[in-house]
Amino acid sequence: MQIFDRQIAQFAGLFSEDSSAIFKDEKEKLIHPGEYGRYREESCKGLLRTVLDRGVNISDGFIITSDDRITTQCDIIVYNANVSPLIADGIARMFPAEEVRMIGEVKSSLDRQGFINALRKMAENKQTILEGRCGLFSKPEGRTSETFNTIISFLVCNKLSFNYDKLTNEEIYEGIDRKYWHNAILSVEDVAMNYVFEYTDYSQEIKEELIKDNFNIDYVAAWGYPQSIFRTEIISHRSNHKHVQADNKYAHIRSFFVDLSSCCNDVWIYTHDPIIYLGMDGKDFSIE
Repeated sequence: MQIFDRQIAQFAGLFSEDSSAIFKDEKEKLIHPGEYGRYREESCKGLLRTVLDRGVNISDGFIITSDDRITTQCDIIVYNANVSPLIADGIARMFPAEEVRMIGEVKSSLDRQGFINALRKMAENKQTILEGRCGLFSKPEGRTSETFNTIISFLVCNKLSFNYDKLTNEEIYEGIDRKYWHNAILSVEDVAMNYVFEYTDYSQEIKEELIKDNFNIDYVAAWGYPQSIFRTEIISHRSNHKHVQADNKYAHIRSFFVDLSSCCNDVWIYTHDPIIYLGMDGKDFSIE
């Protein structure tokens, strides 16, 4: 735990204080905006590598589906370790949608509209991936619910310069289906956001089944998914905000990265079919 806490402290310093000192002049003007952004992205990737297992790799780039839809550029892509980019020419890297487990956006300080724009862009990318992926998949043990048939999306920024407690997810994602909403948000200087899971949200019938399976239906916990699916019942979860604590200023950061690690292991693991991405089908292998 102490080692991880030191890594978190280093991340917080690299992400905010050190990057500002290196890339801003005495008037707080950015000297090299592109390098400033990449510096923060790499610091975030570094901490992710600490908490994620060896079954995944981390990169940036674009995600392509078998029907040739392409996302906008993603700052962070967490993908299955046994696959390589379909295209990697030194300028752009493209990964098949099936191999992606997580996508992330890394920003500086965000005002209200910038925050909304970043989350909506990420939701659109998530929709492209989920609608476009196909092929074989496996379900981690104990994760048979459709809740986990998704990818994880997250936003990391340095600071939110508005009253984020007054902005609802319903306002942010107006017109966007809940299944494409974010899983987690981290504002390094402010707050970590996910959702609240309450068994009491389920119907009486489902609650009775859960009690038989020894679930404590009075239990309330932080949860990394905007909705849960139990059989045919879909439960929408409300937002959960873990603010900076005066006596532990990195607790929200630790919680954020631990939650991402858990979610990455929860989701169903898809694998792509190279033949489909090459534009071929069974007829290409027929003998005339």
